[in-house]
Amino acid sequence: MFYTFGGRSLKGAQNDLWGFNLNTMQWNEISVSGDIPAPRTLPAFTKYKQNGKLKFAIYGGIGLDGDEDSLVILDVANMEWTLMPASGNTPGRLTSASLQYFDGMLYLAGGVDDSIPINFRYNDEFYQYDLTKKYWKKIGNPSHTYTHRSLAGSIVYDENFYLFFGWSDKLGRDVSEISKVNLNDINYEWISVPVLDNSYSVTLLRDSYSFISVNSSLFIFAGYNMTSGNLNDLAQFSVSGFPITYDCLSELYTGPSARSHHVMQVIEGNIYIFGGDAKGSKLNDLWVFDPETEVWEILFPDGDVPTPRSHHSSGAQGNVMYIFGGIDQSGVLLNDLYQFDATSNVWKVIKSSNLNLPSARYSTCAVYSIPILYIFGGMTTAGVSNELWSYNCGLNTFSLISSDAPYRLYYPRCAVDTSATTFFVLNGDAERQESIGVLFSFNFSSKNWKILKQPETPKRNKSDGVAILIGDFVMYIGGHQWGTDPISSVYAIDLSNSFQYIDYPSTPMHFIGSAFAYYKTDLYVHGGVSSTKSFIRISIPVVNFYKISLKQFCTNESCPAPCSPGTYESMNGCKPCEKGTYNHEFGKPVCYDCNPGTYNPNIGSNTVRECFPCKEGKFNNLVGQSKCKKCSLNDYCPSGSSSPQELSDILSYTWQQPINYKEHSKEASDMNKKYVYTCIALFSIFTALTVLLRGFRNKLKVIDFYSKYHNIEHNSILKSTKNRLGGYFTVAFFIGASWFIYGNISTYVIDNIAETKALLPLAAVWYKASSLNGNITLIVTLIRYGGNCTNNGTCIENLKIDSNKIFNPYTSKSCYMDTNNNCIITYLCNNCEVWTEAEINISLQEPLSYCAGILVNLTSTSSIPNEISSEQIGVMTDSNKIFRGLDPTIFYFIMTPSIFQSVFSLWPDKLYGYYVGISANPVKGSQSYAYELPFSSDLNIKIVMDKNEFCLNTTRSAKQTMLILVSALLGAVFGWKGAMKGAMHYLEKCTLFFSKKIHQKIHLLKMASANKHLIHIFNSKIVSKEAHPYSIEESEENDGLRSIELLFESYSSQHQLFQ
Repeated sequence: MFYTFGGRSLKGAQNDLWGFNLNTMQWNEISVSGDIPAPRTLPAFTKYKQNGKLKFAIYGGIGLDGDEDSLVILDVANMEWTLMPASGNTPGRLTSASLQYFDGMLYLAGGVDDSIPINFRYNDEFYQYDLTKKYWKKIGNPSHTYTHRSLAGSIVYDENFYLFFGWSDKLGRDVSEISKVNLNDINYEWISVPVLDNSYSVTLLRDSYSFISVNSSLFIFAGYNMTSGNLNDLAQFSVSGFPITYDCLSELYTGPSARSHHVMQVIEGNIYIFGGDAKGSKLNDLWVFDPETEVWEILFPDGDVPTPRSHHSSGAQGNVMYIFGGIDQSGVLLNDLYQFDATSNVWKVIKSSNLNLPSARYSTCAVYSIPILYIFGGMTTAGVSNELWSYNCGLNTFSLISSDAPYRLYYPRCAVDTSATTFFVLNGDAERQESIGVLFSFNFSSKNWKILKQPETPKRNKSDGVAILIGDFVMYIGGHQWGTDPISSVYAIDLSNSFQYIDYPSTPMHFIGSAFAYYKTDLYVHGGVSSTKSFIRISIPVVNFYKISLKQFCTNESCPAPCSPGTYESMNGCKPCEKGTYNHEFGKPVCYDCNPGTYNPNIGSNTVRECFPCKEGKFNNLVGQSKCKKCSLNDYCPSGSSSPQELSDILSYTWQQPINYKEHSKEASDMNKKYVYTCIALFSIFTALTVLLRGFRNKLKVIDFYSKYHNIEHNSILKSTKNRLGGYFTVAFFIGASWFIYGNISTYVIDNIAETKALLPLAAVWYKASSLNGNITLIVTLIRYGGNCTNNGTCIENLKIDSNKIFNPYTSKSCYMDTNNNCIITYLCNNCEVWTEAEINISLQEPLSYCAGILVNLTSTSSIPNEISSEQIGVMTDSNKIFRGLDPTIFYFIMTPSIFQSVFSLWPDKLYGYYVGISANPVKGSQSYAYELPFSSDLNIKIVMDKNEFCLNTTRSAKQTMLILVSALLGAVFGWKGAMKGAMHYLEKCTLFFSKKIHQKIHLLKMASANKHLIHIFNSKIVSKEAHPYSIEESEENDGLRSIELLFESYSSQHQLFQ
């Protein structure tokens, strides 16, 4: 049995005696008799055995009317108190002294007498009380006494009285010295005793501690230290040897102070506590408890620390906790929202982007299912609420989901199932603190409330207890009714079995206003308001911290204790998920591996969002990894890389525009040149054969085409005559005519298409088409995408594509994930008409919707047959960030309408389309760090397609028509024929003229043969006057007549060539 006596409560000093049965683990107040001591606190005390009887003695202390000076001894066997006579040299009204028993004597040392002047109240004397003679005696040598102290521990061992460290009002500090006196030495001289390791003066120096002596050991627990404040460690000092030795049995264990109406959440396998009410003082401290080491640690986060508050609500998942509303120190209701990031240890105040906010309220319930924080009920200035609100951390907006829940409740408890389809509300207080035990739910798909369970008996009506959804069970422990009656009952509701109640044994304590959380198979409960069996002390919080194993409630039929999210079931119980894994469900035998390109350095993760993308410059090609590998210097690894890759392979700018129509004038010209060269070659060969071969020359008259045009002499008879000159020019005509025909026809066939382009205002071409449309293809590549992208070969349901100011669309979409974890989204829009400021919005809402870069390719039919207009541009994130969040990454394109018209059957008469261009550089949207995944959501892309005010008009027409071709051919052929006839006429006239001249000269020569002198005159006068190509030069040595004869023979031979 463990006993405790007296002490101070909120009502003052007490004198009750309580016993705790170590077998039944129950407290009972002990009935006593005799000279019951007056209520007191801080008396000197000791237990001892005398004559085989166990005794408990107390001396002095602080009573209700001042300090006490009485010695009272309890006979434990019959629980009877005896007031001992106060004769002799009494110690006076001492408090906080040390009392020990040895050999029929009680010895008293230290303490403070507040009834005497301050300079004399520090007792450093030593007293002895003879239990046989009932007599006090002052003993000892004042020159060899101990340093004054109070609130100190003591022990008697082997005739020695040891006085340990305590507080000295005289020195104003704790005394680190341990002193002893030999009780069999008549001089009672005190000496200082060394300790083997004097570091105790730093680690264990204290006062106001609890102590107990067992044989040669003194155990001390807790106390107060000026440096560390309140303590809770346990040490053992052994006085059997010299020097004294000690051992720290339990290190200093810090933890949250007593409080109520605070919150507790599990984050990455650790338990966090925030805020609360401590006897009317609001708190805003943050504590974390490690269930594996069972150690508390106070945190000092950076950022926007929430103001002190109580009665707030919270929700957590991943590495994030949200705090909403509550009551501040001034009693003002709050509606602010804070976010705590456990990875970075930073608080952040949330400022919603919309003005539709919940009103100020307290005692709401909240639950966080990424990316939504749900808030229900609470007490507002207008009364109890039945509203269900949501905060979307990705959109940074509040939304009122419902305002017609079946009950208006404050102090409700709520939860969301693991699939995030149903919201549950359990119990709560209605108006006038009427506790209601009810279970109802809200379906997010149907938007309907449904009452699942009404209370069967009044005992089910309780609130402000411990309630939690665990798999298929809702567990409720403790609580109160009407705000006054504490309840210790425990029950569960089986959601899988017609919502049946399952009752369990009641707890020995009442959980009211406590913070609680479920981890592995244990329910952790901290603090709350104190209570007795029949009433609640609402203003008095408790510091109790419990771990309740729910395995004790398991039966063959049911077990409301599956392993919690963040853990998995093993042969040795629940184990936290290892690094590189996570589990978001109850009762799973394994944890899920993080995908390639991600890592998870944390233990106990309960969401896939804790699989963080590898930082820039690193990659991971394996599953279930706790860290990523470094990328080589020659490779590029953006955030979320599963393999290294060259930068040029990831992000590139490309474009493709319609090619202008290629006219074939060069080809036609080249062909004409080749034909001309051929004609010249043939005509040259023909001429050479005509000159060199008489037989060939004689046959030319047969092909004479100009037989009717040889009559060149005036006054001659017209007749059709064929000669060799006519045949020669006939051949020249046909060769030239073929060149004209060939050249014109080949040009007509090969190079008869002319393309013209004109950029015209839309208003100028509107009459040509009531609508300008085209087939548009948008391909968006999400580089190193973190989500799934596809589901069974199709796009995931969480992919949303919306268009604005795009008309008459017939659309389709497809998705594909390549081997480098790039999600490729293709959006087709056939016969689409784009208007000014048209846009396509893409939103991906998977848990891991993020990427390291975005590549956009926009392609449209351009109206030019078989030609497209395409532009591709991309953008990467800033260093070590990912694209994720509310603001979209925006890509700007300009769409220029185009019209194509043609007169040829090779192409349609008219086509429409767009020329695609980039009008501005992309604007990066929201970016997040990897650790921000649990409180960010969505990946948004906006494609802006602004319509140009001008239209590109393209026309393909014929350079010449068939009529023009025929007319040209006829004109050319007949013109050439006339040219050849004219040339032939001229040559024949020249031949006839020279023939006549030569004959005249020959006749004159014959006449002058008799007179050489006349010939000389003739030659010099006549020949000089005639501009003839054949000149006859005169010299003294020349025979003139012979020269004329030779000239005549030469000309006659040429004239005869074409006759």
